[in-house]
Amino acid sequence: MIVRVETLGSSEVKGIFESNTVFNEKGISLLKQSYAVASSGREFKVPEGTSTVEQATAHILRQIEKARASLKQGKTDECARLLLEAALMIATPMGAGG
Repeated sequence: MIVRVETLGSSEVKGIFESNTVFNEKGISLLKQSYAVASSGREFKVPEGTSTVEQATAHILRQIEKARASLKQGKTDECARLLLEAALMIATPMGAGG
């Protein structure tokens, strides 16, 4: 199931990330909105036990591996949710909690 969170043209989305980076407020907001849609309305929260860079990196790598497995099984919705979580973990400053 693909749901558009906000209608933006590809050039608009590309412009958000080229002019500011994924760490800008608008980019993070779009990622959070997308995650909520992919997660049945749940907001993104940094998982428990990821308080250090090493722990967060290990979690992100696990999410990417799970996403690959989901994609191979044809579970594209699950794959998208896992990749959105990984992206949000990268974009969320340590200690911010999501």
